[in-house]
Amino acid sequence: MHVHKNNHIDPVCLVHGKRQSEHDCLYCCLCFKPLTPDECHVLPDGTKEDVCNECARNEAAQMDSR
Repeated sequence: MHVHKNNHIDPVCLVHGKRQSEHDCLYCCLCFKPLTPDECHVLPDGTKEDVCNECARNEAAQMDSR
């Protein structure tokens, strides 16, 4: 187990093999696909969601059908 300088556990990302303190790792919260900040869905107000564009379109379609 690796302990970060602040005495916190520093887990290893299973996808990238890097410690959490070494990089920001994003995943779509619906399909768990690894994302970069550029691949995140952007809301009309400019806020980025932790959802990929494909899942955001599918979610919108589901909401529209209800």
